[in-house]
Amino acid sequence: MPNPPDSAEERLHLSSRIKGAAVSGAIMADPRIDIDDRDHNKRGAGSDDTRSPGKWRRRRGYNAEANSDYVAVSWTWNAAQDDDPRSGGYKVETSLKDDFQPSKVRDQVFERIQHYTDAHSGQLKYVWIDQHCIVQKEGPEKTQGMQAMDLVYGLSGHPISLLARRINSEDVRLLADILEGVFITHMTGSAEFRLSPLAVSSSQVLEDAMKLLEAITSDLWWSRAWTFQEKYLSESKMKLLIPHFSDKELEKEKKHKKKVFGTAVGELCVKSIDFHRQVTQLCLACKKERPNLAASADRILGKASNYEILLRDTAPDAQYLTRWSQSPRIIKDIEPRESKFCSDRLAIIANCCQYSIRLDDVKLRRGNHSVSLALLALYLLNGEMIKNEPLDREQKQDCLQKTVSSFIEDESFDGFCPPHSKKPLLFNNGCRFNNVVLTPRGMLTKGHLWKLQLRFQVPIEQFPSRKDDRNPLARQDYVLWRLSQLQHVLELLGYAPIAKELAKFIDKSLHFDDNESFSRWYTRTMAKMVVAAMDAHKPLCLGGILEGDSDFSYKGIFILDDCEEFPVCSEWDTDEDWSGEEDAVGQLESEFGSGSSSDSDSEREHSYGFTIAKPADEPIYVFTSSKPKEEGSRNSYPNDIDKHVSIEIESQGARLEDGYHRPNLVTKRWINGLCFFRGHPRQEVVFPWHPALTNNRGV
Repeated sequence: MPNPPDSAEERLHLSSRIKGAAVSGAIMADPRIDIDDRDHNKRGAGSDDTRSPGKWRRRRGYNAEANSDYVAVSWTWNAAQDDDPRSGGYKVETSLKDDFQPSKVRDQVFERIQHYTDAHSGQLKYVWIDQHCIVQKEGPEKTQGMQAMDLVYGLSGHPISLLARRINSEDVRLLADILEGVFITHMTGSAEFRLSPLAVSSSQVLEDAMKLLEAITSDLWWSRAWTFQEKYLSESKMKLLIPHFSDKELEKEKKHKKKVFGTAVGELCVKSIDFHRQVTQLCLACKKERPNLAASADRILGKASNYEILLRDTAPDAQYLTRWSQSPRIIKDIEPRESKFCSDRLAIIANCCQYSIRLDDVKLRRGNHSVSLALLALYLLNGEMIKNEPLDREQKQDCLQKTVSSFIEDESFDGFCPPHSKKPLLFNNGCRFNNVVLTPRGMLTKGHLWKLQLRFQVPIEQFPSRKDDRNPLARQDYVLWRLSQLQHVLELLGYAPIAKELAKFIDKSLHFDDNESFSRWYTRTMAKMVVAAMDAHKPLCLGGILEGDSDFSYKGIFILDDCEEFPVCSEWDTDEDWSGEEDAVGQLESEFGSGSSSDSDSEREHSYGFTIAKPADEPIYVFTSSKPKEEGSRNSYPNDIDKHVSIEIESQGARLEDGYHRPNLVTKRWINGLCFFRGHPRQEVVFPWHPALTNNRGV
């Protein structure tokens, strides 16, 4: 008898992406759940069917946002080669109370879930599994449920993935070595790594390790698009459950490596984040030092890579540099994976990339639409940046031969300049235009246009040193100390508007707010980068907003040099929150005054005896925009991201000073800056299409 369809209200579908909606379709995984021993006793003593038909009750009104203690299961509906395909041994309650029907989910899946929950001493009572917790009938309710799965796995405190390939005792030892980084050596004082002496001297062991990783990542679970999303959205918490054979030697090794493999019966419980990090480092090292393993490494990286490691460059001075957003790589990794409908990938990509603008995949399935072009439209509508500099005929033809995912990977902007951070992708992923409209001319968006003209360098060596080097100021105080010096220089130069704006910022920074806004976080981050440039003796550049006939005044401080040229300095590590103490500014002012009047400025300039060079360089033009993410409400969860852009541009045609309406802008390079634009309206600009996307066949 087929399972009666549950009502949408009795399932988790997070209608309209309701934030923290009740996980109405959660089923109870409590080991104390009703087990029908009577049916088990009816089996003959010689029966080989030892399955116990457990009953799983539906939990109504479960609030996932308030309680993350539920297991979100990532699994493949089709049985893998090593899976037992039998089902029906477990019953799940339908929308009708106490109406239990045999589940189509494989019995082995329920058993493995039970093993995992048992290892947590019965503390985990609830399970979310898609076949029972999402409306399966095609329609808007199913679509809403599928597009909200990022919430399900993101909110779960216990997401698990069920791999199928069993491993033996030798594999367990080898896998433990991989996860513990035995094959990798990290360079002292650097982010770089290479193969360890063991890996170099024992080439066969290294090859065996790579073969094991190929075998693990060849599992059916790694080939599905939906499981990619489930893994990606919960990787920091997800556990990979790898089944193993029953073997005394294996159990001994597993017990010895309990911190690595956990204690679940019949399972190696591996932290997904650790697996992906170690695998990525090993594969990248093999690609550099073992050409014969490069192809194998690429295949593994296509399934199990950590983007923070994969997409970064390592500089000689040990800085972490990442010039790319991870969106193109996400799209590339999802493209070859399987899904029932090609259009499903659009929802998966939107969830993983945090796209608030969605396409109607139901309409895409019904009509004769190109999913590839829909993907490109989705990418651009959500503000992702594509290069648009002119190309010659041959370059355009090369672009036209690419798939959409390859085009996105190769032609997306790849010159981001994130602040010094251990997680630069968090910055890069938000580098997007806001409120994009696709027009015949290109991408229409709004922001501010800046003209950068005055370059200067702060003579920090001429300012008072700290009073007591044995007790250096705290990191946050140091930043304010430097900014106060910069403010003083700007006053001496006679640029009162920008000096006053900087003074306001310093004053606000003295009062820390735990619930700071995105704009304040971003401004603080840029302030730290300005201080970094000062410490590196790099020039700064003042910029003013172009607003047609309005008076031009400097309202921004920009950093023209790329961040990889700056030395590592803990005082301005942007991973740290900071809120200044008044002694930093007060000590500075007590030594050379507050600089509040033009007369005292002049006197102070003479007493310190420094001059500021003002070269008449060609101006640089910059486009900036920012938009805090749309916050979720009781009725919606937009899956938005904070957006920010600060990029050097050129104008196609008219001079930007002429105030041309909706100028055409060509992207050049990223330029960070501390900007004060409050009270200045945004203006519309157009970034023309990439040359390969136009009908113009000429150069």
